[in-house]
Amino acid sequence: MSVLLKTPKSIKETRVAEAPKEGYEAYLYKYTNLDNGKMYVGIHKGDYNDGYTNSSTNEEFSEALADPNSNFLYEVKEYGSYSLMTVRENDILTIGRGEDKLLYYNKTNGAPQFKVPDFDAVDFLINRVKVGYYNITMMSRDSLEGLKFLQVRTEEHSELKKDISQSIDEALGDTSKCEPIIIFEGRGPNGGDMGGDGNHTHSGGMESKRMAEMPVIKVPFKDNKNYSMVELRTFANEMNAPAEVHKNPASKDDLKKQLLNMVVDAQDKSVLDDPSVKRWLVDKMHVTKKKATGLILSAKSQWDKDKGVEADKYFRTYTDKQFSDWVNKYERGNPDGIVIPINSNFVKYDQIMRDLEMNLQRDKKGELLDPILPEKRLLTFLVRHKSSTHVDRWDDTLSKNLKTTIYPYLKLLGMKPTIVVLPSQVFDEGILKFTKEAA
Repeated sequence: MSVLLKTPKSIKETRVAEAPKEGYEAYLYKYTNLDNGKMYVGIHKGDYNDGYTNSSTNEEFSEALADPNSNFLYEVKEYGSYSLMTVRENDILTIGRGEDKLLYYNKTNGAPQFKVPDFDAVDFLINRVKVGYYNITMMSRDSLEGLKFLQVRTEEHSELKKDISQSIDEALGDTSKCEPIIIFEGRGPNGGDMGGDGNHTHSGGMESKRMAEMPVIKVPFKDNKNYSMVELRTFANEMNAPAEVHKNPASKDDLKKQLLNMVVDAQDKSVLDDPSVKRWLVDKMHVTKKKATGLILSAKSQWDKDKGVEADKYFRTYTDKQFSDWVNKYERGNPDGIVIPINSNFVKYDQIMRDLEMNLQRDKKGELLDPILPEKRLLTFLVRHKSSTHVDRWDDTLSKNLKTTIYPYLKLLGMKPTIVVLPSQVFDEGILKFTKEAA
């Protein structure tokens, strides 16, 4: 049992977890009133022995802690970055206060600085799929033709696709033995559907000359809408866990890519220090604890090395000069409109508003006309991805925020916006993919 340098006289017992040798930015602590079982959970940025006690505004707690006759247990439970501690505090209080709010002196659940994928929610959805909650139906070749999939693989397995194609042809087009393709309704481009699992099965089927239809499981939008793209990718990876021998399992690079996506989504590598991440790798993806630690360290190192630019040899990037050339190209091809360039990882709204202001009509004195009118009514937001790991955050959050924030203003001006994402995310067998999102 460790003894703190400064503690209230009501603290009759202390327990301090061993601090990491490499140091820490913050810690999570807990007070337990041994007289009635009530608890207070908090975090602090600094050393656990710097004299800090708590920041509670609960008068009942403050009075009990100040009473030397009270009996409290004080514990330092966890260490890490401050941002991670905000998440851990929220995890503990959300569960604890959800079960019995009266057992906690805390008035709120805290304010987490980033979101850790909800692995329990992912497991819930996977279980629904596996137990047959969603019906297996048949989808025609025409409907399957343009289906896009979540990119969770770092490489294609052409032999697997070839085997699937040949098996279907040899069965005279019978696809009943194929694993159903998992489809998330409403999560694709422009509100269309998105393939979540079964990319190789789909590709093999499309290569078959005899395939007329394939089995699919559709997860309705109402059941998937609250899942982030990172969580849907987690779903796809977990569906291909190594224990499932009937599929080509997720590779080390696939898992590292998933970890990098988590970091980009949180914009903080501390997300990988959350205990649930390592548990997911060990319990669900069936890697050893040692390998899980290595994967996490490797993903952090990659993030530190190039700030999220994943080492993906298939990813196409654009230099500032190349991006500028694309902007000029769109301006020349659209003389009746303006072009505003955007980096997909960070939308500068102040710059957008300045560009829009420059497009407003003015009189000879430089004053805005009344009513306010634009010089050009067509607007193209030209977007570049500087990293393959920026794609999900753009699709899932930033592009939607752009529409919510700017589009109402553009409507008042009578302008018609279009979002164009430069070609493109990934090279796939020599063919460039393009994405264009209309207003």
